[in-house]
Amino acid sequence: MSRRSYLLRLPDGYDELECINTTGTAAFAVAYDSTPNTRGFSVTFRKTESPTSAGAFCGCARSGYAAFALRIATNGVVSYMYIPQGSTSYAYKSTKYTNGNYLTTSYINETLTYCDGTTETAPAMETHATTFSYFGIGGYYGTKLNANNRGMTISFHHVQLFNGTTAVIDLIPARRRSDSKIGMYDIINNVFYSSTTSTEFTTN
Repeated sequence: MSRRSYLLRLPDGYDELECINTTGTAAFAVAYDSTPNTRGFSVTFRKTESPTSAGAFCGCARSGYAAFALRIATNGVVSYMYIPQGSTSYAYKSTKYTNGNYLTTSYINETLTYCDGTTETAPAMETHATTFSYFGIGGYYGTKLNANNRGMTISFHHVQLFNGTTAVIDLIPARRRSDSKIGMYDIINNVFYSSTTSTEFTTN
């Protein structure tokens, strides 16, 4: 269902949506320089099914390696993964998740706020051996954020990327009228992102 925002956040030719949905094969990535100070994101999402296997659905990535990727495990736990460049080891902090809940998870200025409201200090993005230059949204973007269909639907409601505490990318769900493409519109930079894979996003 589409809705025109009373704030008129979108230009003519676009309709604001409640959310975009993906099962892990519809995805896109935003150019995102994680060094030295662009190091924050906030994601509001929802899932309604238990996954068949664990997998990330968004996060910073480059060349197949993920950092601070939000991940859902088969036991209904949401966590983040920290994977150093060139390593397959990871550490994660997790919190229980109830299907159907709307959750916002944020990582701003090296502090990670979890779904249960707890916070902790996390390693700075710029400590990576290589800049993580993409923020993948949807769970799968070629080799950039390596997670495929996990037997669940993720709904994205709002995504922001920060430079320090200043939002530099602000993505809201939208439909482009000219071709009915569904994706997210960056209301700061006036850019529309639809899926770059062979699978399209859906909406409620």
